[in-house]
Amino acid sequence: MIKTGGNMADIDFVIKVETFINFLSKCRFDKLVVDLHLTIKDGKLFARFSDINRNLYCEVVETGIKIIQEGSINIVNLSKLTNLLERVNSDLCKLIANSDKFIIYDGIKAGCSKLTLTQLGDVEYVESYKNIKDIPNLFDQAKLLYAEKFQYQHGYEIPLDSLLMILKDAKAFGFEIYKFLEKDGMLMCSIEDKSLQESFVRNIITTSKIGTGVIPPTGVIVSTGFREMLTALDKIKMEDKSQKTIKLYFTDSSVLLTDGKTYFYNLHVAMQDK
Repeated sequence: MIKTGGNMADIDFVIKVETFINFLSKCRFDKLVVDLHLTIKDGKLFARFSDINRNLYCEVVETGIKIIQEGSINIVNLSKLTNLLERVNSDLCKLIANSDKFIIYDGIKAGCSKLTLTQLGDVEYVESYKNIKDIPNLFDQAKLLYAEKFQYQHGYEIPLDSLLMILKDAKAFGFEIYKFLEKDGMLMCSIEDKSLQESFVRNIITTSKIGTGVIPPTGVIVSTGFREMLTALDKIKMEDKSQKTIKLYFTDSSVLLTDGKTYFYNLHVAMQDK
């Protein structure tokens, strides 16, 4: 058992292994996010993170957790932790930590494992967190208000497979710029290579429209981060895929991808060429 100055561990909780892997996968963004600051408090596991340029801001929540001791953890290598958890054979695991190390174990029977990893002692060294650590209320989940000025009211509920299709389109086209347009009440995505004056347009299958507003006539462009967000959702285990639709909201300056409960992905809109 980890002890700190004679006291019990600073952090102590129990979680299903698959649930923990799913949570970390929602934060990993296909290796775009390298490290992570986790908070264990108020009956939930919570992460908020950004990239170095603050092009995206995300929050991920998990309530399927038994907390013995609240606290926070700074994970050095998110990919390594996720890969190692894939090797745990039990359904449940226990995590305990102090300021230097954390241990994840799943019992003492044959075949069980014990994983000891170093954690970052200071959030200043957590790349995905240091730029937002002093801005605690960047996103209001209840109001869907981002940075106190971007209000999400209009968008579409879209099957996950429908959005994944445009990732395959982009890969085939060899370009990672996605321009969302609206015409005659239909959502479309145009993948464009302006240098060659080439484009590929797909009409997106949607489940329902949210709100009464429309996308600006010039369209909304997203690039870095969008593919990684969808790839992260595609990689979660089947347990979390009962909710197979995504709500995609639009403003002139940002978009929001969310299931309304466990993940909230804000991504800034790219500048339009004049």
